[in-house]
Amino acid sequence: FRSLLEHGGVRHVVNLFDGKIPVADLIAAEGRAAQAAGASYVTATDEEGTGYGRWRDALKEHYDDPAARAAAFAGMARLIREQILAPGGAAPRGNVHLHCGGGMHRSGMVAGIIDKCINHAPLATVLAAYRYHVAWHDADHPGGAEDGNLRVLADFDCALLAP
Repeated sequence: FRSLLEHGGVRHVVNLFDGKIPVADLIAAEGRAAQAAGASYVTATDEEGTGYGRWRDALKEHYDDPAARAAAFAGMARLIREQILAPGGAAPRGNVHLHCGGGMHRSGMVAGIIDKCINHAPLATVLAAYRYHVAWHDADHPGGAEDGNLRVLADFDCALLAP
């Protein structure tokens, strides 16, 4: 983490982790390291009322409920707009480091959506990158891939990222 800040040009860090693993010490240490390097650091919480909603849980548990899926996609879109594309209302200065607890599911979906919607990568390329990222080899050896995450990448409406 420190080498990304010192040598990788990272000036904005977005931590998407908001799970059950106790990581308060890690988050505090990352925040201190980012501050010392002159980088901004944000934890994009799921907490209702103060965060972006439990979008990961809603997508995983209630994908076939159109209202739950729409609310989750809206929360993801707001998170991407506010914390990644324009933190503090402006383009990030320097590189952005995006991570979650394991780096596969939240990060994989958000990075894939950015690639699809901002970089205009073809969906096949986005899905292949996600599979590679989670060590997918084939149906018998899926690595960390989740079919639901692939559905999110395919179904997310890029118009949601419009300001």
